Amino acid sequence: MEAYQTPLGQNQSQDGFSSVAPGAVKDGLVPKARRALVIWFQENSEVKKGAPKHEFLNEMKHLGAVWQGMTAKQKAPFMARSKDEFMAQRSALAVLGIRMRGSTTSAGGPDEAKDPPAADESGGRVGPFELNGARAPIGGGAYGSVYSCQHPQSGLNVAVKVYRGSDGPADCRHEVEKMKLLMKAVPQQKMMWFPLLVSSGVTGRPWPWMATSLCGPSLATALRNPAAHGKPRTWSVAAQLRSALQTLHDAGILHLDVKPGNVLWCPCTDQVQVCDFGMSENMARLQKASQAPRFLQYVTAAYRPPELWPARVNVDGDCGVRKQLLTAAVDMWAYACVVFEVETGNPFMPKGEAGLRAWCKQWPELWKTRSDLANCPAASHTCCTKVLRAGKWGLFVLVGCAPDPGKRRWPELCLNQK
Repeated sequence: MEAYQTPLGQNQSQDGFSSVAPGAVKDGLVPKARRALVIWFQENSEVKKGAPKHEFLNEMKHLGAVWQGMTAKQKAPFMARSKDEFMAQRSALAVLGIRMRGSTTSAGGPDEAKDPPAADESGGRVGPFELNGARAPIGGGAYGSVYSCQHPQSGLNVAVKVYRGSDGPADCRHEVEKMKLLMKAVPQQKMMWFPLLVSSGVTGRPWPWMATSLCGPSLATALRNPAAHGKPRTWSVAAQLRSALQTLHDAGILHLDVKPGNVLWCPCTDQVQVCDFGMSENMARLQKASQAPRFLQYVTAAYRPPELWPARVNVDGDCGVRKQLLTAAVDMWAYACVVFEVETGNPFMPKGEAGLRAWCKQWPELWKTRSDLANCPAASHTCCTKVLRAGKWGLFVLVGCAPDPGKRRWPELCLNQK
Protein backbone atom coordinates (compact mmCIF):
# COMPACT_ATOMS: atom_id res chain seq x y z
CA MET A 1 0.00 0.00 0.00
CA GLU A 2 1.34 3.41 -0.95
CA ALA A 3 2.25 5.88 1.76
CA TYR A 4 2.01 9.63 2.00
CA GLN A 5 3.36 12.28 4.35
CA THR A 6 1.58 13.18 7.56
CA PRO A 7 1.78 16.71 9.01
CA LEU A 8 4.77 15.43 10.99
CA GLY A 9 6.54 14.37 7.81
CA GLN A 10 6.35 10.64 8.57
CA ASN A 11 4.87 7.86 6.48
CA GLN A 12 1.21 7.01 6.91
CA SER A 13 -0.66 4.35 4.94
CA GLN A 14 -3.67 5.33 2.86
CA ASP A 15 -6.09 3.44 5.09
CA GLY A 16 -5.84 6.50 7.32
CA PHE A 17 -4.00 5.08 10.31
CA SER A 18 -0.56 5.75 11.66
CA SER A 19 2.15 4.80 14.12
CA VAL A 20 3.77 8.22 14.34
CA ALA A 21 3.02 8.80 18.05
CA PRO A 22 6.60 7.97 19.19
CA GLY A 23 8.03 10.52 16.76
CA ALA A 24 5.53 13.16 17.86
CA VAL A 25 6.44 12.53 21.52
CA LYS A 26 10.16 12.78 20.72
CA ASP A 27 9.60 16.09 18.90
CA GLY A 28 7.68 17.44 21.90
CA LEU A 29 4.44 17.87 19.92
CA VAL A 30 2.35 15.53 22.06
CA PRO A 31 2.66 14.22 25.65
CA LYS A 32 3.91 10.69 26.31
CA ALA A 33 1.49 7.94 27.32
CA ARG A 34 2.39 4.90 29.45
CA ARG A 35 0.70 1.61 30.20
CA ALA A 36 -0.44 1.06 33.78
CA LEU A 37 2.30 -1.52 34.40
CA VAL A 38 4.99 0.90 33.20
CA ILE A 39 3.73 3.65 35.52
CA TRP A 40 3.73 1.24 38.48
CA PHE A 41 7.16 -0.14 37.56
CA GLN A 42 8.77 3.30 37.28
CA GLU A 43 7.42 4.33 40.68
CA ASN A 44 8.41 1.12 42.50
CA SER A 45 11.68 0.09 40.89
CA GLU A 46 14.74 0.42 43.12
CA VAL A 47 17.20 0.05 40.23
CA LYS A 48 18.77 3.42 39.50
CA LYS A 49 19.31 4.88 36.04
CA GLY A 50 22.64 3.77 34.55
CA ALA A 51 22.66 0.39 36.32
CA PRO A 52 23.70 -2.75 34.36
CA LYS A 53 21.12 -4.20 31.99
CA HIS A 54 20.81 -7.50 33.88
CA GLU A 55 19.72 -5.61 37.01
CA PHE A 56 16.85 -4.01 35.07
CA LEU A 57 15.82 -7.38 33.64
CA ASN A 58 15.79 -9.01 37.07
CA GLU A 59 13.81 -6.09 38.51
CA MET A 60 11.28 -6.32 35.67
CA LYS A 61 10.75 -10.04 36.31
CA HIS A 62 10.33 -9.46 40.04
CA LEU A 63 7.95 -6.50 39.78
CA GLY A 64 6.08 -8.16 36.92
CA ALA A 65 5.30 -11.10 39.18
CA VAL A 66 4.17 -8.71 41.94
CA TRP A 67 1.90 -6.89 39.46
CA GLN A 68 0.29 -10.15 38.40
CA GLY A 69 -0.60 -10.88 42.02
CA MET A 70 -2.18 -7.48 42.69
CA THR A 71 -5.97 -7.13 42.91
CA ALA A 72 -8.02 -5.06 40.45
CA LYS A 73 -8.60 -2.48 43.19
CA GLN A 74 -4.85 -2.12 43.73
CA LYS A 75 -4.24 -1.70 39.98
CA ALA A 76 -7.14 0.76 39.48
CA PRO A 77 -5.21 4.02 40.26
CA PHE A 78 -2.49 3.14 37.74
CA MET A 79 -5.06 2.09 35.13
CA ALA A 80 -6.84 5.43 35.55
CA ARG A 81 -3.60 7.39 35.16
CA SER A 82 -2.72 5.39 32.05
CA LYS A 83 -6.14 6.14 30.60
CA ASP A 84 -5.69 9.87 31.21
CA GLU A 85 -2.26 9.87 29.56
CA PHE A 86 -3.48 8.04 26.46
CA MET A 87 -6.50 10.33 26.04
CA ALA A 88 -4.29 13.42 26.37
CA GLN A 89 -1.95 12.01 23.72
CA ARG A 90 -4.83 11.00 21.46
CA SER A 91 -6.37 14.48 21.64
CA ALA A 92 -3.04 16.15 20.87
CA LEU A 93 -2.52 13.84 17.86
CA ALA A 94 -6.02 14.66 16.59
CA VAL A 95 -5.15 18.35 16.58
CA LEU A 96 -2.15 17.50 14.37
CA GLY A 97 -4.42 15.64 11.94
CA ILE A 98 -3.41 12.13 13.03
CA ARG A 99 -6.03 9.60 14.06
CA MET A 100 -5.41 6.24 15.63
CA ARG A 101 -6.57 2.77 14.66
CA GLY A 102 -9.90 1.39 15.89
CA SER A 103 -10.97 1.82 19.50
CA THR A 104 -7.44 2.03 20.88
CA THR A 105 -4.39 4.08 20.12
CA SER A 106 -1.43 2.45 18.40
CA ALA A 107 0.18 2.14 21.83
CA GLY A 108 -2.82 0.37 23.29
CA GLY A 109 -4.51 3.26 25.07
CA PRO A 110 -8.28 3.50 25.61
CA ASP A 111 -10.65 5.40 23.34
CA GLU A 112 -13.17 6.83 25.79
CA ALA A 113 -12.38 10.12 27.50
CA LYS A 114 -13.10 10.68 31.16
CA ASP A 115 -15.92 13.04 32.15
CA PRO A 116 -14.63 16.51 31.16
CA PRO A 117 -14.33 19.54 33.42
CA ALA A 118 -17.10 22.10 33.51
CA ALA A 119 -17.39 24.75 30.79
CA ASP A 120 -16.81 28.21 32.21
CA GLU A 121 -16.29 30.94 29.61
CA SER A 122 -16.31 33.62 32.32
CA GLY A 123 -13.37 31.89 34.01
CA GLY A 124 -11.22 31.99 30.89
CA ARG A 125 -11.79 28.44 29.71
CA VAL A 126 -14.30 26.14 28.04
CA GLY A 127 -14.10 22.58 29.27
CA PRO A 128 -10.37 21.85 29.65
CA PHE A 129 -9.42 24.46 27.03
CA GLU A 130 -8.12 27.97 27.67
CA LEU A 131 -9.73 30.83 25.77
CA ASN A 132 -7.48 32.63 23.29
CA GLY A 133 -7.12 36.41 23.69
CA ALA A 134 -10.49 38.15 23.56
CA ARG A 135 -13.23 36.06 25.12
CA ALA A 136 -15.81 37.03 22.51
CA PRO A 137 -17.08 34.05 20.47
CA ILE A 138 -15.80 33.64 16.91
CA GLY A 139 -19.14 32.25 15.75
CA GLY A 140 -22.59 31.38 16.93
CA GLY A 141 -26.18 30.55 16.13
CA ALA A 142 -29.35 29.14 17.61
CA TYR A 143 -27.38 26.33 19.28
CA GLY A 144 -24.92 28.56 21.20
CA SER A 145 -21.41 29.89 20.54
CA VAL A 146 -18.00 28.89 19.16
CA TYR A 147 -14.79 30.00 20.90
CA SER A 148 -11.16 30.04 19.84
CA CYS A 149 -9.21 28.13 22.50
CA GLN A 150 -5.83 26.58 23.11
CA HIS A 151 -5.27 22.85 23.48
CA PRO A 152 -3.81 22.18 26.95
CA GLN A 153 -1.21 19.60 25.84
CA SER A 154 -0.04 20.68 22.39
CA GLY A 155 -0.69 24.42 22.70
CA LEU A 156 -2.33 24.41 19.26
CA ASN A 157 -5.51 26.35 18.58
CA VAL A 158 -8.88 24.58 18.56
CA ALA A 159 -12.48 25.68 18.05
CA VAL A 160 -14.80 24.79 20.94
CA LYS A 161 -18.53 24.78 20.27
CA VAL A 162 -20.75 25.31 23.34
CA TYR A 163 -24.35 24.04 23.10
CA ARG A 164 -26.85 26.00 25.17
CA GLY A 165 -30.55 25.47 25.78
CA SER A 166 -32.66 22.48 26.73
CA ASP A 167 -31.69 20.57 23.56
CA GLY A 168 -27.97 21.18 24.10
CA PRO A 169 -27.01 17.62 25.12
CA ALA A 170 -28.98 16.06 22.24
CA ASP A 171 -27.56 18.54 19.70
CA CYS A 172 -24.03 17.97 20.95
CA ARG A 173 -24.42 14.18 20.90
CA HIS A 174 -25.80 14.29 17.34
CA GLU A 175 -22.93 16.39 16.00
CA VAL A 176 -20.26 14.38 17.83
CA GLU A 177 -21.72 11.19 16.33
CA LYS A 178 -21.59 12.73 12.85
CA MET A 179 -17.97 13.80 13.35
CA LYS A 180 -17.03 10.29 14.48
CA LEU A 181 -18.87 8.82 11.48
CA LEU A 182 -16.91 11.15 9.21
CA MET A 183 -13.57 10.06 10.64
CA LYS A 184 -14.61 6.43 10.23
CA ALA A 185 -16.19 6.60 6.76
CA VAL A 186 -14.03 9.19 5.00
CA PRO A 187 -10.49 8.29 3.82
CA GLN A 188 -7.79 10.14 5.74
CA GLN A 189 -6.56 12.03 2.67
CA LYS A 190 -10.06 13.50 2.20
CA MET A 191 -10.47 14.59 5.83
CA MET A 192 -8.61 17.76 4.84
CA TRP A 193 -12.02 19.22 3.93
CA PHE A 194 -13.44 18.80 7.43
CA PRO A 195 -12.40 19.85 10.95
CA LEU A 196 -11.05 17.02 13.09
CA LEU A 197 -12.83 16.05 16.29
CA VAL A 198 -10.41 16.60 19.18
CA SER A 199 -12.62 15.83 22.19
CA SER A 200 -16.11 16.48 23.53
CA GLY A 201 -18.12 16.86 26.71
CA VAL A 202 -21.69 15.78 25.99
CA THR A 203 -22.36 15.84 29.74
CA GLY A 204 -20.25 18.95 30.30
CA ARG A 205 -21.44 21.45 32.91
CA PRO A 206 -23.03 23.94 32.68
CA TRP A 207 -23.20 23.33 28.91
CA PRO A 208 -22.16 20.48 26.59
CA TRP A 209 -19.25 21.24 24.27
CA MET A 210 -17.28 19.84 21.33
CA ALA A 211 -13.70 20.73 20.36
CA THR A 212 -12.40 20.51 16.78
CA SER A 213 -9.32 21.64 14.91
CA LEU A 214 -9.39 25.32 13.90
CA CYS A 215 -8.96 26.12 10.20
CA GLY A 216 -9.65 29.85 9.96
CA PRO A 217 -12.53 32.34 9.67
CA SER A 218 -15.75 31.41 7.92
CA LEU A 219 -16.40 32.55 4.37
CA ALA A 220 -19.13 34.79 5.80
CA THR A 221 -16.59 36.56 8.00
CA ALA A 222 -14.06 36.87 5.17
CA LEU A 223 -16.66 38.26 2.75
CA ARG A 224 -17.82 40.82 5.32
CA ASN A 225 -14.29 42.03 6.00
CA PRO A 226 -12.00 41.29 3.02
CA ALA A 227 -9.56 43.99 4.13
CA ALA A 228 -8.73 41.96 7.25
CA HIS A 229 -8.83 38.45 5.81
CA GLY A 230 -8.31 38.80 2.05
CA LYS A 231 -10.66 37.78 -0.76
CA PRO A 232 -11.26 34.03 -1.26
CA ARG A 233 -10.64 32.86 -4.84
CA THR A 234 -13.93 31.70 -6.33
CA TRP A 235 -12.50 28.83 -8.37
CA SER A 236 -10.58 27.43 -5.40
CA VAL A 237 -13.61 27.64 -3.10
CA ALA A 238 -15.87 26.08 -5.74
CA ALA A 239 -13.50 23.17 -6.39
CA GLN A 240 -12.79 22.37 -2.74
CA LEU A 241 -16.37 22.82 -1.53
CA ARG A 242 -17.67 20.55 -4.28
CA SER A 243 -15.13 17.86 -3.36
CA ALA A 244 -16.05 18.17 0.32
CA LEU A 245 -19.79 17.81 -0.29
CA GLN A 246 -19.34 14.92 -2.71
CA THR A 247 -17.17 13.20 -0.09
CA LEU A 248 -19.94 13.71 2.47
CA HIS A 249 -22.55 12.24 0.14
CA ASP A 250 -20.32 9.26 -0.67
CA ALA A 251 -20.15 8.65 3.10
CA GLY A 252 -23.97 8.63 3.24
CA ILE A 253 -24.34 12.05 4.91
CA LEU A 254 -26.38 15.07 3.78
CA HIS A 255 -25.16 18.37 5.26
CA LEU A 256 -28.46 20.27 4.78
CA ASP A 257 -27.16 23.65 5.97
CA VAL A 258 -24.49 24.69 3.47
CA LYS A 259 -23.86 28.44 3.68
CA PRO A 260 -20.85 30.79 3.93
CA GLY A 261 -21.08 30.73 7.73
CA ASN A 262 -20.56 26.95 7.72
CA VAL A 263 -17.58 26.95 5.36
CA LEU A 264 -14.20 27.72 6.94
CA TRP A 265 -11.38 29.29 4.93
CA CYS A 266 -7.71 29.66 5.84
CA PRO A 267 -6.27 32.81 4.17
CA CYS A 268 -2.69 31.51 4.50
CA THR A 269 -3.17 28.12 2.82
CA ASP A 270 -6.41 28.76 0.86
CA GLN A 271 -7.78 25.61 2.54
CA VAL A 272 -11.57 25.21 2.70
CA GLN A 273 -13.39 23.07 5.28
CA VAL A 274 -17.08 22.31 5.81
CA CYS A 275 -18.25 22.52 9.42
CA ASP A 276 -21.43 22.49 11.56
CA PHE A 277 -23.22 19.17 11.14
CA GLY A 278 -26.08 20.12 13.44
CA MET A 279 -28.73 19.66 10.71
CA SER A 280 -27.02 16.80 8.88
CA GLU A 281 -28.87 13.56 8.24
CA ASN A 282 -27.83 10.01 7.42
CA MET A 283 -29.25 8.94 4.06
CA ALA A 284 -29.78 5.43 5.41
CA ARG A 285 -31.85 6.75 8.33
CA LEU A 286 -34.10 8.78 6.04
CA GLN A 287 -34.83 5.67 3.96
CA LYS A 288 -36.40 3.90 6.95
CA ALA A 289 -40.19 4.21 7.02
CA SER A 290 -40.22 4.52 10.82
CA GLN A 291 -37.83 7.49 10.87
CA ALA A 292 -39.08 11.08 10.51
CA PRO A 293 -37.00 14.22 9.82
CA ARG A 294 -35.43 15.65 12.96
CA PHE A 295 -36.41 19.25 12.17
CA LEU A 296 -39.45 21.13 10.88
CA GLN A 297 -37.28 22.76 8.23
CA TYR A 298 -33.73 22.45 6.90
CA VAL A 299 -31.18 24.84 5.39
CA THR A 300 -30.87 28.52 6.32
CA ALA A 301 -33.59 30.43 4.44
CA ALA A 302 -31.35 32.39 2.03
CA TYR A 303 -29.78 29.12 0.76
CA ARG A 304 -32.88 26.90 0.82
CA PRO A 305 -34.01 25.39 -2.53
CA PRO A 306 -37.56 25.91 -3.86
CA GLU A 307 -38.71 22.34 -3.13
CA LEU A 308 -38.37 22.98 0.62
CA TRP A 309 -40.24 26.29 0.65
CA PRO A 310 -43.87 25.09 0.31
CA ALA A 311 -43.49 23.21 3.59
CA ARG A 312 -45.58 24.53 6.45
CA VAL A 313 -45.75 23.37 10.05
CA ASN A 314 -48.95 21.40 10.55
CA VAL A 315 -51.26 22.07 13.46
CA ASP A 316 -50.85 18.51 14.74
CA GLY A 317 -47.11 19.02 15.12
CA ASP A 318 -45.95 16.91 12.17
CA CYS A 319 -42.74 18.00 10.48
CA GLY A 320 -43.28 20.57 7.76
CA VAL A 321 -40.81 18.97 5.35
CA ARG A 322 -41.24 15.58 3.69
CA LYS A 323 -38.11 13.48 4.06
CA GLN A 324 -38.32 12.44 0.40
CA LEU A 325 -37.26 16.01 -0.42
CA LEU A 326 -34.07 15.74 1.62
CA THR A 327 -31.61 14.66 -1.07
CA ALA A 328 -28.15 15.56 -2.34
CA ALA A 329 -29.87 18.10 -4.62
CA VAL A 330 -30.53 20.28 -1.54
CA ASP A 331 -26.78 20.60 -0.91
CA MET A 332 -26.17 21.23 -4.64
CA TRP A 333 -28.50 24.24 -4.64
CA ALA A 334 -26.93 25.75 -1.52
CA TYR A 335 -23.46 25.07 -2.97
CA ALA A 336 -24.22 27.08 -6.12
CA CYS A 337 -25.60 29.93 -3.97
CA VAL A 338 -22.39 30.00 -1.90
CA VAL A 339 -20.18 30.10 -5.01
CA PHE A 340 -22.30 32.97 -6.42
CA GLU A 341 -21.86 34.90 -3.17
CA VAL A 342 -18.09 34.37 -3.12
CA GLU A 343 -17.84 35.63 -6.72
CA THR A 344 -20.15 38.66 -6.45
CA GLY A 345 -20.09 39.48 -2.73
CA ASN A 346 -23.90 39.39 -2.63
CA PRO A 347 -26.40 36.61 -1.85
CA PHE A 348 -28.12 34.97 -4.81
CA MET A 349 -31.58 34.92 -3.21
CA PRO A 350 -33.39 37.91 -1.61
CA LYS A 351 -33.82 38.48 2.12
CA GLY A 352 -37.00 37.89 4.11
CA GLU A 353 -39.36 34.91 4.02
CA ALA A 354 -42.04 36.67 1.96
CA GLY A 355 -39.51 37.76 -0.66
CA LEU A 356 -37.93 34.31 -0.76
CA ARG A 357 -41.25 32.54 -1.29
CA ALA A 358 -42.16 34.92 -4.12
CA TRP A 359 -38.70 34.50 -5.67
CA CYS A 360 -38.95 30.69 -5.57
CA LYS A 361 -42.32 30.80 -7.35
CA GLN A 362 -40.88 33.06 -10.06
CA TRP A 363 -37.58 31.24 -10.54
CA PRO A 364 -38.84 28.18 -12.54
CA GLU A 365 -40.28 30.38 -15.31
CA LEU A 366 -37.15 32.49 -15.45
CA TRP A 367 -34.95 29.40 -15.56
CA LYS A 368 -36.76 28.23 -18.70
CA THR A 369 -35.61 31.39 -20.50
CA ARG A 370 -32.01 31.11 -19.23
CA SER A 371 -30.61 31.18 -22.77
CA ASP A 372 -31.88 34.75 -23.23
CA LEU A 373 -31.49 36.39 -19.83
CA ALA A 374 -30.72 39.79 -21.35
CA ASN A 375 -34.29 39.96 -22.68
CA CYS A 376 -36.10 38.53 -19.67
CA PRO A 377 -39.55 39.91 -18.62
CA ALA A 378 -39.61 43.14 -16.64
CA ALA A 379 -40.91 41.33 -13.56
CA SER A 380 -37.78 39.17 -13.57
CA HIS A 381 -35.19 41.92 -14.07
CA THR A 382 -33.76 41.59 -10.56
CA CYS A 383 -33.14 37.85 -10.90
CA CYS A 384 -31.74 38.20 -14.43
CA THR A 385 -29.41 40.99 -13.41
CA LYS A 386 -28.03 38.90 -10.56
CA VAL A 387 -27.21 36.00 -12.87
CA LEU A 388 -25.69 38.29 -15.50
CA ARG A 389 -23.52 39.97 -12.87
CA ALA A 390 -21.99 36.59 -12.11
CA GLY A 391 -20.36 36.79 -15.55
CA LYS A 392 -18.63 33.53 -16.46
CA TRP A 393 -20.12 31.98 -13.30
CA GLY A 394 -23.70 32.64 -14.47
CA LEU A 395 -24.11 29.29 -16.24
CA PHE A 396 -22.50 27.59 -13.24
CA VAL A 397 -25.23 28.95 -10.97
CA LEU A 398 -28.01 28.09 -13.43
CA VAL A 399 -26.90 24.43 -13.52
CA GLY A 400 -26.62 24.12 -9.74
CA CYS A 401 -29.88 25.98 -9.15
CA ALA A 402 -32.15 24.07 -11.52
CA PRO A 403 -35.71 24.38 -10.08
CA ASP A 404 -36.39 20.65 -10.47
CA PRO A 405 -34.20 18.77 -7.96
CA GLY A 406 -34.25 15.75 -10.27
CA LYS A 407 -32.50 17.78 -12.99
CA ARG A 408 -30.05 19.50 -10.67
CA ARG A 409 -26.39 18.61 -11.29
CA TRP A 410 -22.98 19.52 -9.92
CA PRO A 411 -21.85 22.45 -12.10
CA GLU A 412 -18.71 21.87 -14.14
CA LEU A 413 -15.60 23.89 -13.33
CA CYS A 414 -13.82 25.34 -16.37
CA LEU A 415 -10.28 26.65 -16.60
CA ASN A 416 -11.51 29.94 -18.05
CA GLN A 417 -13.28 30.59 -14.73
CA LYS A 418 -9.98 30.83 -12.86
